[in-house]
Parts: sequence; structure tokens; C-alpha cells
Amino acid sequence: MNDTVTKKRKLINKIMTCLGFLLLISCISLGIYDYILEQRAVNVSATIISLEYNNTNAKALVRYKVEEQTYEQKITLPKTSNLSVKDQTKIKYDMNNPNKLIYNNHEILIAIIAIVSILILIINLPKFIINFKNQRRINKLYKNSIYVKANITDVIVDTNGKKNKGALPYKVRCKYLNPADNQEYIFESIDTYVNPSDIIREYNVNTIVVLVDKTNPHNYYVDLDSLTPKINLIDPLSFISKEHKEEKEEVKEEPKEDNSDVKE
Repeated sequence: MNDTVTKKRKLINKIMTCLGFLLLISCISLGIYDYILEQRAVNVSATIISLEYNNTNAKALVRYKVEEQTYEQKITLPKTSNLSVKDQTKIKYDMNNPNKLIYNNHEILIAIIAIVSILILIINLPKFIINFKNQRRINKLYKNSIYVKANITDVIVDTNGKKNKGALPYKVRCKYLNPADNQEYIFESIDTYVNPSDIIREYNVNTIVVLVDKTNPHNYYVDLDSLTPKINLIDPLSFISKEHKEEKEEVKEEPKEDNSDVKE
């Protein structure tokens, strides 16, 4: 069945889980980058020579000395720094290149990214793991299980399911009488937001395929796709072209008239 709601939710869950991991990796990478820079950084006091204010911050030209050599660089200061010309401010330069300043103060940004990534993973990772395990279980059942046709008993509304636009999901309930032990088994499908009753009426079906574990009958999967018949549709254009080709072959195979007995 084409349950677009479930497919969409699984896709969004995958995207959000990947996004959470990407943000977490970015956070860790930025922290490592700052740490590496810190190993090469040298702290020094610089004198502000000039200041240019704008709406959000201030551009300052600073002067500092390294081994009796003077350097000048432009830095950005917060507008609330309350610094003025001739004041001292702390800067960091590269120990291998004093003319290069180091900016590795990303603690706030790292903290924000870390919090966002953890929240995303807390919300989405458990559901991702459940979906992943369920899909592995279903794939395993398709390869190593017993296929039985169970009789559909009813379609129920899962009151514990997650609503979609105010509507609860459906489940198909079915039963199977095992001739080997004369025991009746009850099966329930996973949640679906497509009403199976409509499909059951449309195709007039009363059975559904259930994949049952050979060693554990409680491990099963009700195949909702088996409600719809598998029809091989033929492309009309290819069918017409094929028919036209057959007509041509028939014309070619018509016997020629024998004129050997015609007298001159």
C-alpha cells in the first residue's frame, strides 16, 4: 500500500538524525580546530591606534611588539567593549608568524551547536534505531520465514498510534489456523494511515500474507502490500508497435504465386 504518511515520517526522521550527527561532528571538529590553534597562539597586549564604529561592532587598528619588532593589524571589537584609542586589549598571534592573528574563541558557538545537535538526536535517534531494527527484522523475515495466508477478521483503529492531521492509524487483524497443531494464531499489522477497508472492498480480498518466523511464531510481519494484486501493465505504445511489427511479418510470409504453368 502506498502509505505516503509513514514514508514521509521515516524520511524526515532519517534526515533529522543525519543532521544531528552532522552538527555534532561539526561541533567536535570546531573544538579540535580551536585547540590546535591554541597550541600555536601567543597572548600579547596590543594598543588601539584607531577605532571605527558601525551598527553592530567596531573596527580597531592595533599595534603590538614581538621581539622588538612592531606589528599592526585590524581586529573587530564588540560595540559594548567600551574601549577607546590608546587603550590596551588582548590579542593572539601565531608563534610561527607574528604578523598573523589567531581567532579561536568559538566557545559560545560550539556550545550552541552542541545543544542543538544533542536535542535533535534525543528526539530522533531512538525512533531511527527502532525503524532500522524493524526494517532489518522484516528483511530477515522475507528471506527466512514461512509465508501463510491468514483470514482477515477486521480493521481496527490504533488508539495508541500517532495522529496525522487528527486521524489515528489503522491496523489489519487476521487469524490463521495452523493445520500442523490445529492452533489458531492472531496477527496484527503495523500502523498504516491508508484505510485498508477501502482496499479490501475494492479488490474483494479476505486473506492477507503473513511472514512467520520458523522458530518463533510471535515474530511475524503482516504484508499489507499483499492486499493489492500485482498486475503487469503493458505500455500501449510498445503494444501497438509490437502488433504492427507482427502484421509486417505476416505480409512478408505470404506465398508467392507460381506462374511456371502459364503458357506463352
